Amino acid sequence: MNVVYASATNGPHDRRFLEAISDLGCKVVHLQITQDASQGPGHFVAWGATALASIWKTLSESFHPDLVHAGPIQEVAFPLMEVVDVPLIPMSWGSDLLLPQSSDHLWSYAAESVLTRSEVLFADCQAVDQAARRIGFEGVTVSFPWGVDIQQFVPPPVTRVGNDATFISVRNWHPIYNVGIVIRAFSQMAEHYPGSKLLLAGSGPLSSQIHEEISNIRCGHVEVLGKLNVDELIVQLQSADIYVSASLSDGSSISLLEAMACGLAPIVSDIPGNREWVTESDNGWLFPPTDIKHLADVMAQAAADLKESRCIGEKNIEIVRSRADWRRNNALLLEGYRMVVS
Repeated sequence: MNVVYASATNGPHDRRFLEAISDLGCKVVHLQITQDASQGPGHFVAWGATALASIWKTLSESFHPDLVHAGPIQEVAFPLMEVVDVPLIPMSWGSDLLLPQSSDHLWSYAAESVLTRSEVLFADCQAVDQAARRIGFEGVTVSFPWGVDIQQFVPPPVTRVGNDATFISVRNWHPIYNVGIVIRAFSQMAEHYPGSKLLLAGSGPLSSQIHEEISNIRCGHVEVLGKLNVDELIVQLQSADIYVSASLSDGSSISLLEAMACGLAPIVSDIPGNREWVTESDNGWLFPPTDIKHLADVMAQAAADLKESRCIGEKNIEIVRSRADWRRNNALLLEGYRMVVS
Protein backbone atom coordinates (compact mmCIF):
# COMPACT_ATOMS: atom_id res chain seq x y z
CA MET A 1 0.00 0.00 0.00
CA ASN A 2 1.35 3.44 -0.96
CA VAL A 3 0.58 6.14 1.61
CA VAL A 4 1.03 9.89 1.39
CA TYR A 5 1.48 11.24 4.91
CA ALA A 6 0.63 14.95 4.77
CA SER A 7 1.30 17.36 7.64
CA ALA A 8 2.18 20.97 8.38
CA THR A 9 5.49 20.20 10.07
CA ASN A 10 8.54 17.99 9.91
CA GLY A 11 9.01 17.44 13.62
CA PRO A 12 9.64 14.41 15.81
CA HIS A 13 5.96 13.39 15.82
CA ASP A 14 5.91 13.40 12.01
CA ARG A 15 9.05 11.30 11.88
CA ARG A 16 7.51 8.80 14.29
CA PHE A 17 4.48 8.44 12.03
CA LEU A 18 6.60 8.03 8.91
CA GLU A 19 8.65 5.32 10.60
CA ALA A 20 5.53 3.59 11.93
CA ILE A 21 3.81 3.58 8.53
CA SER A 22 6.92 2.12 6.94
CA ASP A 23 7.17 -0.52 9.68
CA LEU A 24 3.61 -1.57 8.84
CA GLY A 25 4.84 -2.64 5.40
CA CYS A 26 3.58 0.41 3.51
CA LYS A 27 5.52 2.65 1.18
CA VAL A 28 5.24 6.22 2.42
CA VAL A 29 6.19 9.71 1.31
CA HIS A 30 5.88 12.89 3.34
CA LEU A 31 4.01 15.83 1.84
CA GLN A 32 4.67 18.86 4.03
CA ILE A 33 2.32 21.79 3.64
CA THR A 34 4.25 24.42 5.54
CA GLN A 35 2.20 26.92 7.47
CA ASP A 36 3.13 30.31 8.86
CA ALA A 37 1.75 30.07 12.39
CA SER A 38 2.36 33.77 12.98
CA GLN A 39 -0.48 34.53 10.58
CA GLY A 40 -2.99 32.81 12.83
CA PRO A 41 -6.04 30.69 11.95
CA GLY A 42 -7.09 30.81 8.32
CA HIS A 43 -3.62 31.30 6.86
CA PHE A 44 -3.99 27.90 5.20
CA VAL A 45 -6.13 29.53 2.49
CA ALA A 46 -2.88 30.84 0.98
CA TRP A 47 -2.52 27.35 -0.48
CA GLY A 48 -4.50 27.71 -3.70
CA ALA A 49 -6.07 24.73 -5.42
CA THR A 50 -4.00 25.29 -8.57
CA ALA A 51 -0.66 25.05 -6.77
CA LEU A 52 -1.69 22.00 -4.78
CA ALA A 53 -3.19 20.32 -7.83
CA SER A 54 0.14 20.64 -9.62
CA ILE A 55 2.03 19.22 -6.64
CA TRP A 56 -0.44 16.38 -6.35
CA LYS A 57 -0.25 15.56 -10.09
CA THR A 58 3.53 15.25 -9.92
CA LEU A 59 3.37 13.13 -6.77
CA SER A 60 0.67 10.87 -8.21
CA GLU A 61 2.65 10.19 -11.38
CA SER A 62 5.82 9.31 -9.49
CA PHE A 63 4.44 7.49 -6.43
CA HIS A 64 0.93 6.18 -7.35
CA PRO A 65 -0.59 6.66 -3.88
CA ASP A 66 -3.47 4.54 -2.59
CA LEU A 67 -4.54 7.02 0.10
CA VAL A 68 -3.65 10.23 1.92
CA HIS A 69 -3.26 10.38 5.70
CA ALA A 70 -3.54 14.10 6.52
CA GLY A 71 -3.63 16.43 9.51
CA PRO A 72 -4.19 18.85 11.15
CA ILE A 73 -7.74 19.08 9.85
CA GLN A 74 -8.00 22.70 8.74
CA GLU A 75 -4.43 23.40 7.73
CA VAL A 76 -3.66 20.24 5.78
CA ALA A 77 -6.66 17.96 5.18
CA PHE A 78 -8.94 20.81 4.02
CA PRO A 79 -6.75 22.21 1.21
CA LEU A 80 -5.90 18.69 0.01
CA MET A 81 -9.50 17.51 0.03
CA GLU A 82 -10.39 19.13 -3.30
CA VAL A 83 -7.29 18.05 -5.24
CA VAL A 84 -6.59 14.44 -4.32
CA ASP A 85 -8.18 11.63 -6.30
CA VAL A 86 -7.67 8.86 -3.74
CA PRO A 87 -9.27 8.31 -0.30
CA LEU A 88 -8.22 10.84 2.34
CA ILE A 89 -8.15 9.98 6.05
CA PRO A 90 -8.02 13.10 8.23
CA MET A 91 -6.10 12.92 11.51
CA SER A 92 -6.77 15.42 14.26
CA TRP A 93 -3.81 16.88 16.10
CA GLY A 94 -5.99 17.59 19.14
CA SER A 95 -6.47 21.33 19.41
CA ASP A 96 -7.50 21.70 15.76
CA LEU A 97 -10.85 20.32 16.99
CA LEU A 98 -10.72 20.78 20.76
CA LEU A 99 -10.12 24.53 20.53
CA PRO A 100 -12.29 25.62 17.59
CA GLN A 101 -11.66 29.13 16.39
CA SER A 102 -15.28 30.15 16.81
CA SER A 103 -14.61 33.71 15.66
CA ASP A 104 -13.06 32.47 12.43
CA HIS A 105 -15.87 31.14 10.27
CA LEU A 106 -13.50 29.75 7.65
CA TRP A 107 -11.70 27.71 10.32
CA SER A 108 -15.01 26.16 11.38
CA TYR A 109 -16.13 25.69 7.77
CA ALA A 110 -12.90 23.85 6.95
CA ALA A 111 -13.33 21.40 9.82
CA GLU A 112 -16.96 20.75 8.92
CA SER A 113 -16.16 20.30 5.22
CA VAL A 114 -13.51 17.68 5.91
CA LEU A 115 -15.34 15.75 8.60
CA THR A 116 -18.73 15.53 6.90
CA ARG A 117 -17.07 14.05 3.81
CA SER A 118 -14.78 11.57 5.56
CA GLU A 119 -15.42 7.87 6.09
CA VAL A 120 -12.63 7.34 8.63
CA LEU A 121 -11.01 9.63 11.20
CA PHE A 122 -7.82 9.05 13.17
CA ALA A 123 -8.24 10.43 16.72
CA ASP A 124 -5.96 10.08 19.73
CA CYS A 125 -8.66 10.27 22.42
CA GLN A 126 -12.40 10.17 23.05
CA ALA A 127 -12.56 13.94 23.46
CA VAL A 128 -11.42 14.43 19.85
CA ASP A 129 -13.93 11.86 18.57
CA GLN A 130 -16.73 13.59 20.46
CA ALA A 131 -15.70 17.01 19.12
CA ALA A 132 -15.65 15.64 15.56
CA ARG A 133 -19.14 14.20 15.92
CA ARG A 134 -20.48 17.50 17.23
CA ILE A 135 -19.15 19.09 14.05
CA GLY A 136 -20.88 16.49 11.87
CA PHE A 137 -18.58 13.47 11.45
CA GLU A 138 -20.62 10.27 11.00
CA GLY A 139 -17.96 7.80 9.92
CA VAL A 140 -15.71 5.35 11.76
CA THR A 141 -13.21 6.67 14.28
CA VAL A 142 -9.98 4.74 14.67
CA SER A 143 -8.92 5.74 18.18
CA PHE A 144 -5.32 5.33 19.22
CA PRO A 145 -3.15 7.29 21.63
CA TRP A 146 -0.05 8.53 19.85
CA GLY A 147 1.68 6.81 22.73
CA VAL A 148 5.33 6.57 23.70
CA ASP A 149 8.28 4.32 23.00
CA ILE A 150 8.30 2.34 26.25
CA GLN A 151 11.74 0.99 25.40
CA GLN A 152 13.13 4.55 25.54
CA PHE A 153 10.98 6.20 28.20
CA VAL A 154 11.67 4.10 31.28
CA PRO A 155 11.91 4.81 35.01
CA PRO A 156 15.32 5.70 36.47
CA PRO A 157 17.72 2.81 37.07
CA VAL A 158 18.00 3.81 40.74
CA THR A 159 15.01 4.31 43.04
CA ARG A 160 14.14 7.96 43.57
CA VAL A 161 15.31 9.22 46.97
CA GLY A 162 15.43 12.49 48.90
CA ASN A 163 12.97 14.48 50.97
CA ASP A 164 12.49 17.46 48.66
CA ALA A 165 10.20 17.28 45.66
CA THR A 166 11.42 17.93 42.12
CA PHE A 167 8.72 19.11 39.71
CA ILE A 168 9.18 19.27 35.95
CA SER A 169 7.41 21.19 33.18
CA VAL A 170 8.31 20.36 29.59
CA ARG A 171 5.65 22.27 27.63
CA ASN A 172 6.73 24.91 25.16
CA TRP A 173 6.28 28.56 26.06
CA HIS A 174 3.15 29.27 24.04
CA PRO A 175 -0.13 30.69 25.41
CA ILE A 176 -1.98 27.38 25.04
CA TYR A 177 0.41 25.65 27.45
CA ASN A 178 -0.02 28.19 30.24
CA VAL A 179 3.49 27.72 31.66
CA GLY A 180 3.38 30.99 33.61
CA ILE A 181 0.65 29.50 35.82
CA VAL A 182 2.97 26.64 36.76
CA ILE A 183 5.76 29.04 37.78
CA ARG A 184 3.45 31.20 39.90
CA ALA A 185 1.95 28.18 41.63
CA PHE A 186 5.40 26.77 42.30
CA SER A 187 6.42 30.09 43.84
CA GLN A 188 3.47 29.96 46.25
CA MET A 189 4.06 26.32 47.12
CA ALA A 190 7.81 26.77 47.64
CA GLU A 191 7.20 29.26 50.46
CA HIS A 192 6.16 26.22 52.50
CA TYR A 193 8.58 23.74 50.89
CA PRO A 194 11.69 25.85 50.14
CA GLY A 195 13.78 22.81 49.24
CA SER A 196 11.60 22.09 46.23
CA LYS A 197 12.90 22.41 42.68
CA LEU A 198 11.18 23.16 39.37
CA LEU A 199 12.85 21.92 36.19
CA LEU A 200 11.60 24.08 33.34
CA ALA A 201 12.19 22.84 29.80
CA GLY A 202 10.93 24.40 26.59
CA SER A 203 11.14 27.62 24.64
CA GLY A 204 8.82 29.86 22.69
CA PRO A 205 7.39 33.32 22.09
CA LEU A 206 6.57 33.95 25.77
CA SER A 207 10.24 33.73 26.75
CA SER A 208 10.50 37.24 28.22
CA GLN A 209 7.32 36.74 30.26
CA ILE A 210 8.53 33.35 31.54
CA HIS A 211 11.88 34.73 32.64
CA GLU A 212 10.13 37.61 34.40
CA GLU A 213 7.96 35.11 36.28
CA ILE A 214 11.09 33.22 37.33
CA SER A 215 12.77 36.39 38.58
CA ASN A 216 9.85 36.97 40.97
CA ILE A 217 10.31 33.64 42.78
CA ARG A 218 11.51 34.12 46.37
CA CYS A 219 11.68 30.48 47.53
CA GLY A 220 12.55 27.20 45.92
CA HIS A 221 14.78 26.79 42.90
CA VAL A 222 13.98 26.95 39.19
CA GLU A 223 16.38 25.41 36.70
CA VAL A 224 15.81 26.50 33.09
CA LEU A 225 16.70 23.61 30.80
CA GLY A 226 15.86 25.08 27.40
CA LYS A 227 14.87 22.91 24.47
CA LEU A 228 15.76 19.25 25.04
CA ASN A 229 16.45 16.43 22.64
CA VAL A 230 14.93 13.02 23.40
CA ASP A 231 17.91 11.69 25.36
CA GLU A 232 18.13 14.87 27.44
CA LEU A 233 14.39 14.80 28.08
CA ILE A 234 14.54 11.24 29.40
CA VAL A 235 17.40 12.11 31.77
CA GLN A 236 15.48 15.09 33.18
CA LEU A 237 12.23 13.14 33.56
CA GLN A 238 14.09 10.41 35.41
CA SER A 239 15.54 13.00 37.79
CA ALA A 240 12.13 14.42 38.73
CA ASP A 241 9.27 13.25 40.94
CA ILE A 242 6.21 15.11 39.67
CA TYR A 243 5.14 16.26 36.20
CA VAL A 244 3.11 19.47 35.92
CA SER A 245 1.12 20.81 32.97
CA ALA A 246 -1.44 23.63 32.95
CA SER A 247 -2.28 23.22 29.26
CA LEU A 248 -5.58 24.71 28.12
CA SER A 249 -6.06 22.01 25.48
CA ASP A 250 -4.69 18.51 24.87
CA GLY A 251 -5.75 15.28 23.30
CA SER A 252 -3.71 12.37 24.60
CA SER A 253 -0.74 14.46 25.67
CA ILE A 254 2.49 12.78 24.60
CA SER A 255 4.52 14.68 27.19
CA LEU A 256 2.15 13.45 29.91
CA LEU A 257 2.51 9.85 28.73
CA GLU A 258 6.29 10.18 28.53
CA ALA A 259 6.39 11.42 32.12
CA MET A 260 4.10 8.61 33.30
CA ALA A 261 6.29 6.06 31.51
CA CYS A 262 9.28 7.39 33.46
CA GLY A 263 7.40 6.86 36.72
CA LEU A 264 6.31 10.40 37.56
CA ALA A 265 3.15 11.43 39.35
CA PRO A 266 1.22 13.92 37.17
CA ILE A 267 -0.48 17.16 38.15
CA VAL A 268 -2.38 18.26 35.06
CA SER A 269 -5.17 20.58 34.00
CA ASP A 270 -8.69 19.25 34.33
CA ILE A 271 -9.56 18.94 30.64
CA PRO A 272 -11.17 15.98 28.81
CA GLY A 273 -7.99 14.64 27.20
CA ASN A 274 -6.16 14.51 30.52
CA ARG A 275 -9.10 12.92 32.32
CA GLU A 276 -8.74 9.91 30.04
CA TRP A 277 -5.32 9.25 31.63
CA VAL A 278 -5.39 10.78 35.10
CA THR A 279 -7.95 9.98 37.76
CA GLU A 280 -8.02 12.22 40.83
CA SER A 281 -6.76 10.51 43.99
CA ASP A 282 -5.76 7.43 42.00
CA ASN A 283 -2.80 8.08 39.72
CA GLY A 284 -2.39 11.87 39.88
CA TRP A 285 -4.11 15.20 40.43
CA LEU A 286 -6.32 17.48 38.33
CA PHE A 287 -6.86 21.22 38.71
CA PRO A 288 -8.73 24.00 36.86
CA PRO A 289 -6.09 25.22 34.38
CA THR A 290 -6.20 28.90 35.37
CA ASP A 291 -6.56 28.41 39.14
CA ILE A 292 -3.12 29.21 40.56
CA LYS A 293 -4.09 28.66 44.19
CA HIS A 294 -5.60 25.26 43.47
CA LEU A 295 -2.49 24.21 41.60
CA ALA A 296 -0.22 25.48 44.39
CA ASP A 297 -2.27 23.53 46.95
CA VAL A 298 -2.03 20.33 44.92
CA MET A 299 1.70 20.78 44.39
CA ALA A 300 2.07 21.25 48.15
CA GLN A 301 0.09 18.08 48.75
CA ALA A 302 2.35 16.14 46.41
CA ALA A 303 5.48 17.59 48.05
CA ALA A 304 4.19 16.89 51.59
CA ASP A 305 3.75 13.19 50.96
CA LEU A 306 6.60 12.52 48.55
CA LYS A 307 6.59 8.80 49.34
CA GLU A 308 2.97 8.54 48.18
CA SER A 309 3.73 10.64 45.09
CA ARG A 310 6.48 8.22 44.14
CA CYS A 311 4.13 5.28 44.65
CA ILE A 312 1.66 6.94 42.29
CA GLY A 313 4.46 7.26 39.75
CA GLU A 314 5.13 3.54 39.93
CA LYS A 315 1.48 2.86 39.14
CA ASN A 316 1.67 5.07 36.05
CA ILE A 317 4.45 2.98 34.52
CA GLU A 318 2.05 0.07 34.21
CA ILE A 319 -0.77 2.26 32.88
CA VAL A 320 1.40 3.46 30.00
CA ARG A 321 2.77 0.01 29.25
CA SER A 322 -0.73 -1.43 29.02
CA ARG A 323 -2.47 1.39 27.13
CA ALA A 324 0.05 3.69 25.46
CA ASP A 325 2.72 1.51 23.85
CA TRP A 326 3.38 3.33 20.58
CA ARG A 327 4.74 0.25 18.80
CA ARG A 328 1.58 -1.68 19.56
CA ASN A 329 -0.93 1.13 19.05
CA ASN A 330 0.38 2.23 15.66
CA ALA A 331 -0.86 -1.05 14.13
CA LEU A 332 -4.30 0.57 14.29
CA LEU A 333 -3.22 2.84 11.44
CA LEU A 334 -3.24 -0.14 9.08
CA GLU A 335 -6.76 -0.98 10.24
CA GLY A 336 -7.89 2.49 9.19
CA TYR A 337 -6.09 2.28 5.84
CA ARG A 338 -7.81 -0.99 4.99
CA MET A 339 -11.22 0.54 5.65
CA VAL A 340 -10.81 2.98 2.74
CA VAL A 341 -8.72 0.95 0.30
CA SER A 342 -10.51 -2.01 -1.20
